[in-house]
Amino acid sequence: MGRIGRPEEVAAAVVFLAGPGRHLLYRTMSWCQWRRGDELTEYPMNTVFYAELPWPEVEARIAADAPVFLPLGATEQHGRHMALNVDVVLPTAIAARVAARVGGLVLPTVGYGNRSQPKTGGGPGFPGTLNLTAHTFSLILRDLICELYRQNVRKIVTVNGHYENIGPTIEGIELAP
Repeated sequence: MGRIGRPEEVAAAVVFLAGPGRHLLYRTMSWCQWRRGDELTEYPMNTVFYAELPWPEVEARIAADAPVFLPLGATEQHGRHMALNVDVVLPTAIAARVAARVGGLVLPTVGYGNRSQPKTGGGPGFPGTLNLTAHTFSLILRDLICELYRQNVRKIVTVNGHYENIGPTIEGIELAP
């Protein structure tokens, strides 16, 4: 196994996800560079995903009045042939495409939804389904909206991918002061 460098010279190996193709870039830098944040601005910041950006870039985009998209999903069965994350993947993809067109940001998806009901083809009888109560879901949404508002976000868009989230989403929005 080869050495990257002397420990006092290289303190961090940084991995970046950048660009539309999500290329993995690997770069070593000295401890001093890492502490100062040198060279981190070399990498493109063209992602719409909030969690992939450093906080100064998020702050700048919010200051520029970027809308923030909050995808809401669920982890539940969709038949024997489909993945449990369908309700997560679809609203996230929609939010990402719209955010790219309007200069917005996409928050990490809320991946657990309000209880799936047998009437709509789901329910707790299926292995893999993970549910939140409507109360818990609405409080999570309320807290996220309050945190975004505290950070000066004034354009918040929820993108729902799970039918049973509709009522608790409205409740969470209404609970936010």
